[in-house]
Order: sequence, then C-alpha cells, then structure tokens
Amino acid sequence: MDGLWRLRAHRLFQRSGLFAALPLTGSVLEVEGDRGYLAEAAVHHIPNRRCVVVDSGCHERQPIDRRVRRRKFHRVSGAPGALPFGTGSFDAAWTTYALAQLSPTLQEQALAEMARVVRPGGLLLAIEFVPETTVQTLQARLAEAVAPYQPAGPRHYRAAADWRTLMPRLRWAIEADHVFGPGGIRRTFVCRCARA
Repeated sequence: MDGLWRLRAHRLFQRSGLFAALPLTGSVLEVEGDRGYLAEAAVHHIPNRRCVVVDSGCHERQPIDRRVRRRKFHRVSGAPGALPFGTGSFDAAWTTYALAQLSPTLQEQALAEMARVVRPGGLLLAIEFVPETTVQTLQARLAEAVAPYQPAGPRHYRAAADWRTLMPRLRWAIEADHVFGPGGIRRTFVCRCARA
C-alpha cells in the first residue's frame, strides 16, 4: 500500500501545480502533512530543497518516522495555529486539503502563522476542496471519505470568493489559482507573502 499512496501523492504533486510553483532551492514547509508523502515527492530528485512536515496528529507515528528518516525531510509535531518555527524560517509553505478540517477561526490562525514563518516574498500554496454548490459539497465529502488517511469530522469549506477575500487580509497576495481534477472542486491558490 505504501507504493500506491506514494504514487497518488506524486500525481497530486504534479496535477495541483506544486511541482511547478515550489522553489528549487531553500526550505519548504508542509503544514498538516500527516504521513509526508507529498513532502517526499517535493524533495525527490531535488537535492537542494529541504522540507519539513509539521502535523498535529501523533497516531501511528513510529512506522511513519522510520520511513521519514530514510528520506530528505523530517517531521515535527505542532499545531497549525501555533507553528514551532521562527519568523521567516521558510521560503515556501503548502497545505493540502487540511484547512477545511479546521474551524474558520483556526483556518485564519493557521494562515497567519504560515505568513509569519514564511519569509516576505515567499510562497504559499493552498490546495483545497472549494465547492460552490450543495452538490459539489457532497462530491468533496465523498472524495475525502474514500481518500486514505482523511480523518472523520466536520468540514468548513469556503467558496473561491471567500478565499480571495480572506487571503489578502492575512498577508497572502493571491497570484494565481487554478482548478484541477474531476468535478471542478479542487483548487490550488498560489499566494505571495506580503511584508508586514
């Protein structure tokens, strides 16, 4: 199963735009990265890129940590609303389908924290389900239900217009956003960290 999940992560890494947008050198951060499959894709064949995965979950941690130690990234336990890093520590950050699992207040705290730990001018890539209708909301919940490792619980989806209003308020200037995948419910926002 490990190989299948690694393949799925590699496809998502390509299709979502992470591959094209992340800087080729420097330090990158994945927030709520869980098992680190996307981080593994981010550093694969890119020896000058360093990656840190931060997540708040500690379930099944030992087998994951053994796999992570063999790769060019490491994992840190921490909450998305209080990241355990200094100001301006990273050149870029990303989050994948994780913000909707947080309450609206925690979403704002997590985005503000990412703005703090990413240097001015650095990138944020937020990959999220962005349903615009009730049918699309049901499609998003179904997609999450069949995806590996997605925790149960409520989701707090936002429409694209809501993300476009929220991001600049939290020091993220949206440079691009694009829809990918089936159903038109997956979207990547490419944002630039503004100066304080």
